[in-house]
Amino acid sequence: MKRLRRMKRTPIGALNVTRFREPLYVLTKPIGWRADKPELAARLKPVEVPKGIVTDFASIPRAFFSALRPDGDYAYAAISRYV
Repeated sequence: MKRLRRMKRTPIGALNVTRFREPLYVLTKPIGWRADKPELAARLKPVEVPKGIVTDFASIPRAFFSALRPDGDYAYAAISRYV
């Protein structure tokens, strides 16, 4: 499991969202992830997230926003958890 967490993945598609209601957003175009290395890509299925998913990105308390933004580098992974 730790090995999977450290594995590099490639995002598929630009992250397009619109505000639904503070602090919620709606994905307006599909996105996904796939493994970078061919040998891993052969074993692991890509993750596909359809448009219309409602997200708060990462659920981080406002007190920590200066250190960890909810829409930081991990936004794709935060949205992928809904699938």
